[in-house]
Amino acid sequence: MLQRSYWLNGREDVAAAVERAKSEASKLPRLDSVLAVVFLKRTAVPLWGNILGSVRSAFPGAEVCGATVDMSVTDGTRWLSPEWGEDSDILGSLTFMFFERSSARAMVLPDDPVTAGTTLRQALDEDANARAVGLLISDMRVNFTPLFREVSQVRSDVVFFGGTAWPWNTPEGRRLFCGDVALTRGIVIVVFSGRELHACENSSFGWAPMGPELMVTRMKDDFTVCELDGKPAGEVLEYYLGWRESWDPLEDAMAFPLCFERGGQLVGRHMNAFLDDGSVQLDADLRVGERLRISCGAPFAILREAVANHRRMVDFRPEAIAAVSCAGRHQMLRENRGQEFDVLRQLAPSAGFYSYGEVQRNGGEISITNLMLVTVGFREGEPTGAEPVIRVAPLHLQKQTSVIAHLLHMVDVMTQEWEDARGRLVVLAERDALTSLLNRRAMEESLRQVLRERAKKPQDVAVLMIDLDDFKGINDTYGHAMGDKALVALADILRNSTRRNDAICRWGGDEFFVILTGASRAVAERIAERIRSAVSILNLLPDGRRLTLSVGVASVVPGDTPTQLFHRVDEALYASKRMKGKNRVMFR
Repeated sequence: MLQRSYWLNGREDVAAAVERAKSEASKLPRLDSVLAVVFLKRTAVPLWGNILGSVRSAFPGAEVCGATVDMSVTDGTRWLSPEWGEDSDILGSLTFMFFERSSARAMVLPDDPVTAGTTLRQALDEDANARAVGLLISDMRVNFTPLFREVSQVRSDVVFFGGTAWPWNTPEGRRLFCGDVALTRGIVIVVFSGRELHACENSSFGWAPMGPELMVTRMKDDFTVCELDGKPAGEVLEYYLGWRESWDPLEDAMAFPLCFERGGQLVGRHMNAFLDDGSVQLDADLRVGERLRISCGAPFAILREAVANHRRMVDFRPEAIAAVSCAGRHQMLRENRGQEFDVLRQLAPSAGFYSYGEVQRNGGEISITNLMLVTVGFREGEPTGAEPVIRVAPLHLQKQTSVIAHLLHMVDVMTQEWEDARGRLVVLAERDALTSLLNRRAMEESLRQVLRERAKKPQDVAVLMIDLDDFKGINDTYGHAMGDKALVALADILRNSTRRNDAICRWGGDEFFVILTGASRAVAERIAERIRSAVSILNLLPDGRRLTLSVGVASVVPGDTPTQLFHRVDEALYASKRMKGKNRVMFR
């Protein structure tokens, strides 16, 4: 396969670019499919008809699509629209992808997102050779959540990438193009397919998390967060960022986005607006229960992560690269932005655009994120030729940006030191000093969380209350050191007898408490009996006497509060201890 890109300054450049592309394509031994992707300034919309006609004349049957955008990028160089404070004679870019043994199909998805999702999923399910899907989304007002929910069910080896072409507030005069169709709002997709086609996705963030975690506790809709940690979101963010004093909705929001983990990857959310009702509008979705942190954009960190991620594409050996970078990265890196493409320039021709929300797939789930650089390498067949030698020049920032970068690096290091110290304090605050199990306060919070989750998604949950029989006699007869040794031995048995997702704590003295998530009464009683039996064969006391314990078991029922559950399991424990000989498992 082959990729070639051309800048367009007018109609004459269109004709010249198409002729050059035709000459390049003639060198290929075979040509199965042609895709032409066009990115234009808003003022260059009239140029589309000329581009479409010229491409179709030279390459009958070619797929032609594109969009008006504010910034386009080709091999690391870019043009900007006047909206970004710069303007040039460049009106747009034209990129050809020539496939020798593969195909690219462009189509407009239906307006209804549910129908769009069904349509796209069906097309991909029927195409066993589909390797990647590129999406051009008009703007953030499109409700793409149902679409992404549906196509996330598509087999996991299909790569999804793309982005939104326009911000919330400037949809007027914008266009998406797909052949003869021009849309003011909607989604255009390209399906890349071929038995010998390979696609490799890489994504890079680079903003550094800072400060405490903030849980999303209430949302107005997918894009508007009302509460963080039960408090008005705007109030919480004002406390940390002081946005009322001076807040640039572009530059400051890009420098201090919210970030969190989704699908095992750190992703960002740009704060689009602080609303009068105390809520905060974002440029991509959030969900109740997700834990956020404010992050800070350090140019060195952003560039380092981009370079590291792109080096991992060396082994893939792409023949062409599609790139979608967030406009916020452009804003943060400023005159240093070209450095994030340095590795790509040495690997293969690259082309793409700057977006206002990037499409990517995390852990199988497709969603929109912010401030990401998403790159997709394409290759037909296996790698050929020698592995490229990549030379990465030392990162260098212009003076003003450099001062900010060093300051942010210092803050980042101090934040990490604070996190380490906080982690040690959390361990001290939440762990029992003798057994290293959770303490009672931490367990009570864990139980409240389990009950909240069970109310949303019902599942079996059981709890155990465990008490060493005649523990006072052990201390009195053998001394407190032996009593401590018995408690530590019981803690080890509890760890070895339960599962990784179960929670264990030292409730107090010789009492222990266990939460068994996903455990029915029968499973809980089996685990309790396993613990009791393991303790009964311990050879710990010097005179050969054996330890025994009593266990109470209770299952969570709908509407249970922590107090009600504690009461039932406590009754079960004391029913066990009232039995002759103790050493029993009882259920309530």
